[in-house]
Amino acid sequence: STSLEGKKIMTKWLNNARVRSNERFVLKGLEIRGSLEKTLNEMSLESDWYFGDLRLEGKALQLEGSHLMKEKESKEKAIESDLDLLRRTLNNVTSDLETKRRSKQSDFNEKVAKLRNESQRKKDERV
Repeated sequence: STSLEGKKIMTKWLNNARVRSNERFVLKGLEIRGSLEKTLNEMSLESDWYFGDLRLEGKALQLEGSHLMKEKESKEKAIESDLDLLRRTLNNVTSDLETKRRSKQSDFNEKVAKLRNESQRKKDERV
């Protein structure tokens, strides 16, 4: 029991740490992309003789980052869609199981009532 509770706590801490780490990663990425955009905007075409290769590499990096963000968002949407489907399926299965449980409980209660009535009838016949 204690080991199970400890495992639950450690799992929760680990999941929270993963979430915080991912949040920091996303924020750092936003910061880097913002810095890259600011730097690229400061590089004018007039000074291309000086920044040429760096500006082009920066633009390529910016395009790659944009592509990766769109790909990530697309995958996240697909995962959310899959999760929604799983949630609906789980709700349907849970509802079906609850309906079956209630039906069995009702059948059981009817059988118990019949047995009690039959038992009472037999007692009354003996008297």
